[in-house]
Amino acid sequence: HHSNLAYEMTAELCGTDDAKWAEATVAVKQALQARINLWDGILEGIKAMFAHPVG
Repeated sequence: HHSNLAYEMTAELCGTDDAKWAEATVAVKQALQARINLWDGILEGIKAMFAHPVG
């Protein structure tokens, strides 16, 4: 799975450096929030399309 590969890559990059792990954690949370925002925006667009159909 991608999650296993992502963890292995992160472990290789961060090693035993707690500061790097903390920075990676912040980056992951930001990336996940951006993905949530993207899909929430798509959902709102779909809802708007059905609320006001064209044609």
